[in-house]
Amino acid sequence: MITFRRGDIALVIFPNSDLTTGKKRPVIIVDSDDLDSGLC
Repeated sequence: MITFRRGDIALVIFPNSDLTTGKKRPVIIVDSDDLDSGLC
């Protein structure tokens, strides 16, 4: 499991408008470090 912290930069695949292809784009993690959302 990958753990991200606030301020980390990750690459995420964003779909194109046709929803069949996509590109990797950089994102910055802005969530709180201690927020336990249960999503990861």
